[in-house]
Amino acid sequence: MGIYIILATAIFLFAHGCFWHLHRSCKDARIPKTKRAWWRKKLEGNAARDKRHAAALRRLGWRVLTVWECQKIGRAH
Repeated sequence: MGIYIILATAIFLFAHGCFWHLHRSCKDARIPKTKRAWWRKKLEGNAARDKRHAAALRRLGWRVLTVWECQKIGRAH
């Protein structure tokens, strides 16, 4: 996954893994059964950071898009 910047159109594109960034509408975004409190804090922290970064970029005038791992062409949901 990664971050892609399209300068000509002022688009900032995040490519997120569903597990690590807690894609709520995806079956791959689940809290593991072991060390649940640790994982919940870690994954929810990642998602909160993503929201903060996207909001900061929007304030700077960027159009922010997110593509999720489960949205890859040819991948079964």
